[in-house]
Amino acid sequence: MVKPELSGLPTAPEAPEVISVASGEVLRVGQVVAGRYEVLARLGAGGMGAVWRVHDRALDEDVALKVILPDRVGDPAALARLRDEVKIARKITHPNVCRVFDLGESEALTFLTMELAPGTTLRHLLVAGPLASARALDLFQQIVDGVAAAHERGVVHRDLKPENVLVRRDGRCLVADFGLAREPGSGAATTAAGAAGTPAYMSPEQLKGETIDIRSDVFALGIVGYELLSGRSPFGDGAPGTISTAILRSDPPELDVPGLAEPVLQGLREVFGRALAKDPDGRFASAGELAAALARARDTTPARSTLRGVSEPEPAASPAPRTFPWRRLALAPLFLFVGLFLLAQLPRGDLRHWNPLPDAWSPFPGDEDEEEPAPHLAPSADVDERATLVVLPFENLTGETAWNGLSLSAPEVVRAGLRTMPEVRLSEVALANRDAARAAGVAFWVRGSVQRVGETLRLSAQLDPVGDEQEALPGEPVEIAAVDKDVAPSLSALRSRVLDEARLVVRHWGKRRRAMLGTTNEAAKRSLLDYYKMVGPGPRKEHFSEGLRLLDAAIGADPGYVPALVERALVRSMGAGEGTPASRLADANAGIELALVNKPQDPMALVTRCRLMQVAIEVGDDKPTDAAIERAEAACEAALGVGPALADVYLSLARLQDRACNDEAAALSLERVLEHDRSLSGRVLKDSVSLALANDRMLVAEKKSEALITFHEEERRLGARSLARRAGIPPEQMGVYFRRGVVLLRIGRLDEAARAFEQEITDVEALAGSAWAEAAAIRGLFRVEKARRKAVLPEHRRRLAEIEAEMRAKVASDPSVAKTMVGAYLWVDPEAAVEWLGRLSARGSCEDAIWRGLVYRAAKKTKLAREALAACSATEQWEKRCVGRIESLLAR
Repeated sequence: MVKPELSGLPTAPEAPEVISVASGEVLRVGQVVAGRYEVLARLGAGGMGAVWRVHDRALDEDVALKVILPDRVGDPAALARLRDEVKIARKITHPNVCRVFDLGESEALTFLTMELAPGTTLRHLLVAGPLASARALDLFQQIVDGVAAAHERGVVHRDLKPENVLVRRDGRCLVADFGLAREPGSGAATTAAGAAGTPAYMSPEQLKGETIDIRSDVFALGIVGYELLSGRSPFGDGAPGTISTAILRSDPPELDVPGLAEPVLQGLREVFGRALAKDPDGRFASAGELAAALARARDTTPARSTLRGVSEPEPAASPAPRTFPWRRLALAPLFLFVGLFLLAQLPRGDLRHWNPLPDAWSPFPGDEDEEEPAPHLAPSADVDERATLVVLPFENLTGETAWNGLSLSAPEVVRAGLRTMPEVRLSEVALANRDAARAAGVAFWVRGSVQRVGETLRLSAQLDPVGDEQEALPGEPVEIAAVDKDVAPSLSALRSRVLDEARLVVRHWGKRRRAMLGTTNEAAKRSLLDYYKMVGPGPRKEHFSEGLRLLDAAIGADPGYVPALVERALVRSMGAGEGTPASRLADANAGIELALVNKPQDPMALVTRCRLMQVAIEVGDDKPTDAAIERAEAACEAALGVGPALADVYLSLARLQDRACNDEAAALSLERVLEHDRSLSGRVLKDSVSLALANDRMLVAEKKSEALITFHEEERRLGARSLARRAGIPPEQMGVYFRRGVVLLRIGRLDEAARAFEQEITDVEALAGSAWAEAAAIRGLFRVEKARRKAVLPEHRRRLAEIEAEMRAKVASDPSVAKTMVGAYLWVDPEAAVEWLGRLSARGSCEDAIWRGLVYRAAKKTKLAREALAACSATEQWEKRCVGRIESLLAR
């Protein structure tokens, strides 16, 4: 929650509190609104309404629900404002405008549903500290673009302010709250209408109650942009009346942004001078004109940057480094408890829900034998290492002028997507000449076309390196079929697919870029480049020996070479070099600490530290403490602070949150992984299905398992050309169809479940060490045939008997085999899971009690489950949450 003292900050002090707390609540967590929306959490409130996160059971997705506050219920003005917000916002479609879905009523409650935007408000961002000028300009450009879409419809927002701009975690801005907006001819330009809004962001004519139009929004945008760049309101920080007087009578001080290049600053001063003109006739005619002028001002980057059409490449401002007392302590003891492990063998197949035992069962065990992909590391923060991209106009190859509009809108959709990538700079100048683009510092360009194929259209795009460097990675061609009458879904698919390719090629480009900028020592640079050339997308076991030699050579030539230190820490933690796993992990952490001493805000080092701390908690011999989990989460948050779009960090956070039984937080983190990197879909969707099954959320499980199959089959069809394979992520070989079969079995789609289990058997038969998976799939078939009242095939019964006899023979010498079988059978045959559980001796720990309680609960042995939980002497909060979670499931 935002502290009350935030209302007195120098940025518009008279603005209402960022999130005001209502005196009472209309909704409560767990309530179902209109028989459809399950209330999950309260997100915040404004002057008239509160916003909640809810799960839409009909569409099986989370959305935001806005409802009138208790003290405004029954207020006709509040109801009218809510209805107006829906009617107007639904007419505006733009990536930088928050989508509003519907208006509903239930039991005298009026509400609207809208797009869920995980992140914060612009006000919160301003409160957190000054923004780098490049980021401030990018945010302002997005805000202006969103308002321009409203102005194209003739809509006047009338209440533009930082509180009404949402900033997603991926960096995308959304203009929200159209409750005061008015359309042409609606009578909005009356004196009464002019009184609505926030005085600190009103135009002079709005303050005076005169006729207003879209130029009034231009004035408000000028205030917001000035505030973004300078950190202060252009009209002072006095009382509301003083600020209103300044808006009416005083000119704002000349914009001053330290560190911004003089040509850019001068251009921006002209933009704000016109946007903040007292006379509407002296302003830009619309936000569209302001957007164009802003882009031109940003196109005055000095020659030293070698860029044109992009923001001044100054160092990005980072939050003040967090001081972790534990980092100043000896790190070795922190990790000495880590058992024998390799990073390539850590449990990744599922979030180990209610499974604190590092060597215990997984609902779908065996995935930990797959190879862990290397983290997708972001560029360094103190040198601008972002790739510059330019999107060229699309060609209309249809021969029909009717599709000129689509050829113009397609590149704009692509640009909007690329603006969400913090690791790139987007050129606003379409340099179609290769030599000119290369001279301007452009690394990649996107070219595309619209063409007719039979009765449909095809949108094609290609992302390629501008230069002819042999090491550059070209993107795969993107081709999207479009239906003539509705091209919106195809444009959305185009945006998503181009983003996939951009993330992949920029990541590859960024590694070489960091290697080039990270040292002046040519020998060190050459060794690291040779390493990257050898490992490709990521290191594998066959690279360990030679890779470690190359990295040691790079560090020997330059002991402070941060990219080499981080890469060495990664391969050491994965098992490269001599020593025990514990000593290798200690060595890896020492390397990360040295890298952070040299560059405290280096994203590469911060991401790797986050990952290593999460792994230590996951596989340590000792049970994790609340403090250890909090430290690991803080390390991951520190990584997000300098690289908010890092999918790997969200994946580590998801596992930490699941370990602590923070299920909703874990599910949200998994969604953020998918938002930032679709190449991780296989791993993340498997985790999502497991988490949904553990919580009996079958609608979510069905949706996620279907998406998992779609992604898996796409990857299988494309082979080496698939997104995940090109990103260095090993293909998912086990558990994909099994998960789908479990879900289908649970929801009664028996024929489909049988086919899924049969496909799983086919897939795993040839995989060494996968007998447990084959047995689980056969058990699944047994359940299906029993439900269909059909006989089990003799060969399946015979094969199951062989596998189980083999596993029983191993249990005496290796008890983990029994745990593996418990996990394999848990979802398809809980009774069989309990039988294998009986082959294990109770360990007497709380972790063991939680684990057993979950198994007994799945088998509907409520009494045994409660007895198991009673044996837990919980001392940590996460243990108490896990016990409470199982008890709540037992009560259903």
